[in-house]
This record gives sequence, structure tokens and C-alpha cells, in this order.
Amino acid sequence: MIGVALACGLTTAGASAPADAPVNLPPDPGKAVVTKTCQSCHDLDMVTEARHTAPEWTSVIQRMRANGAELSDDEAKQAQAYLVKVYGKSG
Repeated sequence: MIGVALACGLTTAGASAPADAPVNLPPDPGKAVVTKTCQSCHDLDMVTEARHTAPEWTSVIQRMRANGAELSDDEAKQAQAYLVKVYGKSG
């Protein structure tokens, strides 16, 4: 329970931009895939605030595809490469 409270607190504490401020994703070939696919269900802040390792991003993308995200295998690879490059963490 404490872990959930801490996670929620850290998530809200890190959000400093107004809710309606546009998220500016760094340019990259995978940007269009991430914007189109992720933003169809999520606020892009959710994506940009997440920090995952390469295997974790792969798992997230697989889970989103299982939940209905329409991504070809090539698009999934582009999205994963972009997210690891721009929003990845080492580990």
C-alpha cells in the first residue's frame, strides 16, 4: 500500500506543466508511431514520464498490442527503439 502511495505521489509531484500544455516529443522516425498509437488511448505525458529499460518497453508494447493497440511488427519495433532511445533507462 505504501508503494502504491509513493508511486502515485512521485507521478503527480513530477508533473509540472499545465495539463493542457502540449507534449513536445523529440524528432525521430519512431515519433509518428508513438504519437499515433499511444495517444489514441493515453495522454502523452504518461508515455514521456515513464522510464523503462529496453526489455520493459518491449513488454509494455506487447501488453498494449494485446489490449488492442494496432501496431504492425515493424511499427512495434520502431516505437520500442524510439522509446528506449528517448525515454529509456539503463539496466
